[in-house]
Amino acid sequence: MNFKKIFITFMILLILTSCQTGKEAIDTTIPESYKADEKKIVEQRKNEMAASVEEIPEWFLDQDEVGDLLSSRGTSTASDLQMSIDKAMLAAKRELASKIEQTITSKTKQFLKDVGIDENSDNYDETNITSISRIDNVQLIGFKVSDRKVINLGTKYRTYVKLVYPIGSANKILVEKVNKEEQLKLRLESSEAFKELEEQIKNAQDE
Repeated sequence: MNFKKIFITFMILLILTSCQTGKEAIDTTIPESYKADEKKIVEQRKNEMAASVEEIPEWFLDQDEVGDLLSSRGTSTASDLQMSIDKAMLAAKRELASKIEQTITSKTKQFLKDVGIDENSDNYDETNITSISRIDNVQLIGFKVSDRKVINLGTKYRTYVKLVYPIGSANKILVEKVNKEEQLKLRLESSEAFKELEEQIKNAQDE
């Protein structure tokens, strides 16, 4: 009997010891090395942001249009250099397309106003104006990269890009689109400003 009690007591102690060992195995404390790595990552990001701000080129902040050129800017970051450049170019192209569309819309409305058609007129067609103002990638051909800067931020690159586009090219797109819209073309035939624009484009092509 004594042997049996001793055996049972031994088994109980063994089970309790195993449970205690299991509890000690589950440690939710974050190792100091992990904390150090996290601090390094946070510090690195701060340094990258500071470097990015300090290195912003002046031409990127200057939003004024120069002469007969429309301009746009784009910036982006990526761990791959080429990806950084491509993303910045895409952002600049989107802004340029938006500016060209705004230019075409503004001039079209002005031409219509010259012939007595405005937003309050019965024959005013906003949908038609919006349609001819849309710009696709093919029509963006002709832009030039006037400035570009790439910054190495350690783990990634930031690229700044500035594009320029001749207003004359935007005017040409406008005239071509108007000529494809019969009703709009008829309405603008008496607009002296539109006639002058057509003449300017024709003379530029003959040169």
